[in-house]
Amino acid sequence: MSGDDGYRVVLDELAAAASAFSSEGRLLQGLAAGLPGSAPDTGDAALNAELGAVLQSIQLLAASLAQRVTDHGNKLYAAHETYTRTDRANKHLFDELTR
Repeated sequence: MSGDDGYRVVLDELAAAASAFSSEGRLLQGLAAGLPGSAPDTGDAALNAELGAVLQSIQLLAASLAQRVTDHGNKLYAAHETYTRTDRANKHLFDELTR
């Protein structure tokens, strides 16, 4: 096992986490788009209005959650890319110094 194998594991895990968060965020966005559906008619106009407001709030919360999950996936991807660029720059610097 070389000295950088542990680092590659972290990069692989970051990439996998970014992918998982992104795909789950897209899945949640699709589910949130299908909400609230239609509210059942209770026979009471006031209750129907309240039920509609609650269902709309649930849809907004689901959409917000989906966006946050997607944002975390984007942040994980950005961290992966930053670490990868830094690793390449450090390797290049080390190679230049050891010529």
